[in-house]
Amino acid sequence: MRRQEAKLDAAKSIHRFFGIGTAILLLTRQITVGGVFISPGNISLSLSGYFTGSGVEGKSDVDRRLLDAIDFVTALLLIVNELQVIGTYMTTGRFSIVVSGPLFGANPVEGYTPTAREFARDFGSLVTTVIRPY
Repeated sequence: MRRQEAKLDAAKSIHRFFGIGTAILLLTRQITVGGVFISPGNISLSLSGYFTGSGVEGKSDVDRRLLDAIDFVTALLLIVNELQVIGTYMTTGRFSIVVSGPLFGANPVEGYTPTAREFARDFGSLVTTVIRPY
């Protein structure tokens, strides 16, 4: 029983890493909220940037500030675990990081250790090789 609990704790830690890592990417302007998925019972945000194959920029100073404010609030919600990384959305030549959580009507996500470790390794290598100063 304790081994199973230890595996769940490791999976939760890895999943938290995704949330914190995504918040850092938002705060450093590497990604931004680029879209919204609305489904029965919940809402999800799509986060993308130039290293994911697409990016969103405001056309005016007001637009840019509004996007920055939305990104900041989203990052804070990820840090306090009200939003969580729930997956990715992939299309030809690009992908988005998708976040949602109890605040938007979604159930909290539980991690599965072997899959979470593999995803964390891939996510970490992507982030460390692609991040560029803004």
